Amino acid sequence: MRLTYAEACFSFSMSVLAPIILRIPWGVVIDRLSARVGTGLALTLLGVFGLLRGFAINFETLLLFRLFLGVGLAAVMPCLPKLVAAWFPPEKAGFAIGISISGYAIGDLIALSSTPYLLTLFGSWRSVFYTYRIWALIPTAIWWILAREPNENCEKRQSCQVRPDSSSKRTTYFSPQRCSHNNR
Repeated sequence: MRLTYAEACFSFSMSVLAPIILRIPWGVVIDRLSARVGTGLALTLLGVFGLLRGFAINFETLLLFRLFLGVGLAAVMPCLPKLVAAWFPPEKAGFAIGISISGYAIGDLIALSSTPYLLTLFGSWRSVFYTYRIWALIPTAIWWILAREPNENCEKRQSCQVRPDSSSKRTTYFSPQRCSHNNR
């Protein structure tokens, strides 16, 4: 596929434009769905449409796949704070949000620094897209299999208690089951 510079930039901008327009509507959708389903749907959109970019046959199909990749990106952003609010105590929420936001920059850094190597290794931009998205679909499958809804009893922070890890004195923060309802 031979794209002009303008076409390449425009197709890239589609995955940036979609989140600008769709983050707030996705926030409403995520609130109506659940954290598990919303995150799974977002990851699935990212994985599938990221992979399909490698199958684009012309500018229009690339544009369409990039647009729906942006729809997935728009969906991910409202999911992360919702998961953090459910899985982390308030005093650790800033740290957790920091990790999730840093993940975007780290992912960009890895992709930008490894793409030239992958291009040399595979000889095709399509293969680079396939490689990145296979790696995206693996955690997506793991999410759908292993992720559980946060404990329904933990809707109100005042009634939640952090459960310490039984094998040590540390508190387990990455478990969706970290809350236990105080029924006293």
